[in-house]
Amino acid sequence: MPDSTKAGGDRVSDLNAARPSGARSKAVDITADDARAMVDAVLAGYGLDPEKCSDLFGWRHVSVGSARGQVGVVERMKGVHYLVAVAPVLLLPEGEQVPSGFYELLLELNHDRTLSSHFSIHDGVVYVSLTRPIRGLDEAEVDDAVRTVMMVADGWDEELKRALDAFLNAVPRVVELPNIKMMPKEAQMVTAVLAHSDSHARDIFRYLMERWQRYDYVVDPAEAGIGLKIPLGDKSYSLASMGPSHGDSPALLILGWESLRKRRAFPAKAIDKYQKAVTKIIELTKVTESTAHIEVTESFDLESAKALLRAMRALAKEAQPERDDEPVTWPPNLPQMDIDVGDVTLANMRDTLLACEREVQNKFAVLIEGWAQAGGTVQCSKPGRIYLKFKTREHELPELGRLSHNFNLAVLAAPKGKKGPSIDVAWDLATSAYPYLDYVPDEVARFEAAVSELPGYHKHGTVTRLTVDEAFGPEHATKLLEAMLALKAAGGAT
Repeated sequence: MPDSTKAGGDRVSDLNAARPSGARSKAVDITADDARAMVDAVLAGYGLDPEKCSDLFGWRHVSVGSARGQVGVVERMKGVHYLVAVAPVLLLPEGEQVPSGFYELLLELNHDRTLSSHFSIHDGVVYVSLTRPIRGLDEAEVDDAVRTVMMVADGWDEELKRALDAFLNAVPRVVELPNIKMMPKEAQMVTAVLAHSDSHARDIFRYLMERWQRYDYVVDPAEAGIGLKIPLGDKSYSLASMGPSHGDSPALLILGWESLRKRRAFPAKAIDKYQKAVTKIIELTKVTESTAHIEVTESFDLESAKALLRAMRALAKEAQPERDDEPVTWPPNLPQMDIDVGDVTLANMRDTLLACEREVQNKFAVLIEGWAQAGGTVQCSKPGRIYLKFKTREHELPELGRLSHNFNLAVLAAPKGKKGPSIDVAWDLATSAYPYLDYVPDEVARFEAAVSELPGYHKHGTVTRLTVDEAFGPEHATKLLEAMLALKAAGGAT
């Protein structure tokens, strides 16, 4: 029977083990006093007297025209010293609650807009700072560190002031709270969400909260949004979350979607019925592997909110907490596979294979076990389709940047209606609009040639499919697996 356990890891230990020697090459010896002498030399080059611009704690204060900041050598860990350059950027308003959107902006800027420095907040002041070990330090790097923080501070001070003013001016100081039971801290978080939403979204959110609590379910305010939850055993489970608007984006209702299947507390038919009901209410703006989004605009009116509540209540009534704790069993009449997957995939994969004839089960098992044992990912979020996922190496992809990408290399589909079992295969992997494997075009060509020679191969529009019938035997499943593994060896992440 497949094992559903997962193993953790230690990132630093893994990195150390990956070094050929197990350790770094010998570092250039620099003492803290050496580093401080370099700082003083750089300040002298700016025309400053290091003694006159030092404070009691050893920080050197840089003041040249509009440039204001500090630079010093700090012992962050015992015996380990760092060069630190820091400059103030913006004084936050005293007594004002800074909107979360401003903090999100700082984090976004930290990703790639602050050179080698970063923004931080301390004692009501936004700073930009740069920290690096003194190992191998020279005067040019000290100068670069000071100039970097000054450059970022100078480049963003006015922009951040305007952004903060916009966030503060967009927040109503008083909002009408819903008529529900909540603690003072919860009321604060509800106020923050409603304050950052327009009047229509506030009305819809208040209505949903009041009705949900009246139904004896749980309204759970948090900083990121307001959860609408149901009790599930000794815990609770979120069906939806209400989030405020950000910039030009409207307020959102974020619904549990495929994630509903992960806890196994809801029967699959109940989830299917719920999803069908929701899609009839309003068009979903975004559907991910876990959630579905509804933009709370004028088109999502009070009648829409009532219909959504009816669908959520119907799903909530189907919850069976005891199902969530049931161990996943693997029937003895199914192929026994040595693989490591989670409980959700295990249960859904079992149900998918049970919907297939014995011969098809065996063919699918060849692919599932072979792919999993080669380090590939096997996923089955709901019964009917088993995904064999491919992870690329990190590479440059048009419009998406330099990333590693996951995609479905093969999808094993159980019979449905008049359609028999089949395997959907990813195609044009080196030449499509999203060429995930354009860095190994020859291997992609060999893979596609091997697949096209298999029985049941046909293309319909953008779908490349293998029909799994009597002509597609176990030996063909093995050939498909070999082609997949060769492609993985050539272009897969290591």
